[in-house]
Amino acid sequence: MGLTQEAIRVHCDSQSALLLAQNSVYHAKTKHIDIRYHQIRELMEDGEVELIKVHTKENPADALTKGIFDGWKNSNHAFKGMLLDEGLKETKEDCMEQQKQMVSTFVKEGHYVATIITKLNDVEKELAEAREKERLAKARAAAMEVDAVRSKNKLKKIEATLALEKKERLEAQAMIIDMEQKAQE
Repeated sequence: MGLTQEAIRVHCDSQSALLLAQNSVYHAKTKHIDIRYHQIRELMEDGEVELIKVHTKENPADALTKGIFDGWKNSNHAFKGMLLDEGLKETKEDCMEQQKQMVSTFVKEGHYVATIITKLNDVEKELAEAREKERLAKARAAAMEVDAVRSKNKLKKIEATLALEKKERLEAQAMIIDMEQKAQE
């Protein structure tokens, strides 16, 4: 047809990738060369692709991979001339609106998380208080049980003392009665 197509320009910020694609010599230190470098090399030899070294800060694709902010907009970026100021303003405003919504969501979710943490802390505190009350109740019950055992032992001693005193009194009365009977005889 007679139509010729210019070589496609591919900007690359990796000097290593550039050298691997251009040099057809075997690279002993690069054991894991991707097939794409061989394919790009063939396309370069056929004149279909032109690989151009571009510094990272001057890479036109940089604008598509990074956020747009004032520092970049005011810099001497190579891609700056391709963008319209209105487009930048709209994009910046859209980004800012999205960021506001995200921050608002994060704040709401953060407040929600803080509320949950506060409630969990309150529940943990109540649980600790309940455990302490239970421990104190068990300690009181144990103390009362010890007191009851002691009281029971004291009661047994008192009963034994009373029984002994009663026995001694009865023996004394029996002796008195025996003495009176002997005295009457």
